[in-house]
Amino acid sequence: MKIIDEKGRLFGKINVIDFLVILFLISLTPMVYYGYKIFNAPPPPPPPPPPPLLQDYQTGINVYVLFKNLQDGIVEKIVINDKELDGEGRVIAEVLSIEKIESNKLTGGINTIVDIARKQVIVKMLINVNVTTGNQMLFKGEVISENKVIKFKTDKYAIDGIIVSHPFQEWLIVKVRFNGLIDEMVKLINKGDYDSNIAKVKDAPIIESQKSLSFYDYKEYRWLPYPSNQKDVTLSIEILCTKKDDGLFYYKNNPVKVGASFSFQTMEYDINGTIIGIEK
Repeated sequence: MKIIDEKGRLFGKINVIDFLVILFLISLTPMVYYGYKIFNAPPPPPPPPPPPLLQDYQTGINVYVLFKNLQDGIVEKIVINDKELDGEGRVIAEVLSIEKIESNKLTGGINTIVDIARKQVIVKMLINVNVTTGNQMLFKGEVISENKVIKFKTDKYAIDGIIVSHPFQEWLIVKVRFNGLIDEMVKLINKGDYDSNIAKVKDAPIIESQKSLSFYDYKEYRWLPYPSNQKDVTLSIEILCTKKDDGLFYYKNNPVKVGASFSFQTMEYDINGTIIGIEK
């Protein structure tokens, strides 16, 4: 059998032109399929939100910074108007004043060791910060807060400092009376008890039986003692205070003065009393 006969039909059944048309249409099938997939594909996911907008050095704030464990040679180089510049020559930190220079102190719990071979310096600084839309303040790209370590670099030195709340802190001794404590509470109180690292019982407690109250018995027409098993306890306590601009010392944000309320908390008990005396 001829492939194409005298009438131009393929195998005597289909016209060659018709066959080529059918073949062309079949070849279009993949194109139509993928074109459909492209034009009907789901939209791409939205891009992630942009990072918080920053205000470029729009805010300057004053902070107290403690530089510890310094050699005398470094201490002598720290002066007012020392500046740190960024890569474009803008001031990002500046020493406004030197508040205190003293021997280096190593603190562990309630105990403090003085290292006279080295010094620590507290300065007041102006630092320029970026402010995010969430009102976070960033210094050199990091959120700043109390006890945050920051690096300060000038053309003379580079040192690490700690942001502190206030440089004027001092240990005072106060006498505090705690009235009406039950025996179980009194037994827990001892010399050496401490509240975090800011207060410590200095001496043995003075314990007194609470002065008897009385009530009037209308049946017998006389005053009778009111029994009590409670005790009054007086403690001598060392406390770490902060001196504020009003000249007063504050402990736990309360002024330290005779008659002021006083709280003392340990892992075993929580008591409240009244300051009856202050020593320095």
